[in-house]
Amino acid sequence: METAAIKTEEHSQVDKELFNQQVTKAKLERALLQLHHKQQQRKDLGEEIKALKEEVHDLFLEVESPTVVQSEDGTYVCVQEKVVEKDVFDKDGLALELNMDKKEISKPWDYSFLTFKGKLAPKMIAKHTHSQSLKSVKISRTKRNPLEKANKKFKKK
Repeated sequence: METAAIKTEEHSQVDKELFNQQVTKAKLERALLQLHHKQQQRKDLGEEIKALKEEVHDLFLEVESPTVVQSEDGTYVCVQEKVVEKDVFDKDGLALELNMDKKEISKPWDYSFLTFKGKLAPKMIAKHTHSQSLKSVKISRTKRNPLEKANKKFKKK
């Protein structure tokens, strides 16, 4: 009788372990499905945000003036033009001047070696570098109204 009780106890222990494994597997499957669903939502939101940014960009180009809107949480959303000055290096022009293929001067090592040989001078690099201004639309969030910053007066002590 004791052996039957021991076998029943062992059998119930095995059943509990199988049940726990099934529960764990079900939790894992549920978590995987939730993860997939959230990732899909993030992808869909990303596409929607991209479309909204393009719409804001197009509308801003028509208005061409900085616009600030206060959101429900008290932060300010601002859209304004951003101008970035950038130095652009003309590798093609330098390659033509040096009578070389563009691929031969693609790495910093190549410039160093040509300078060492005396074929490349700083004046040549300056000659083939020009400034370029890039205009873009900047959308930002701030706690304070960015258009009021210019009008802000400081207190004297």
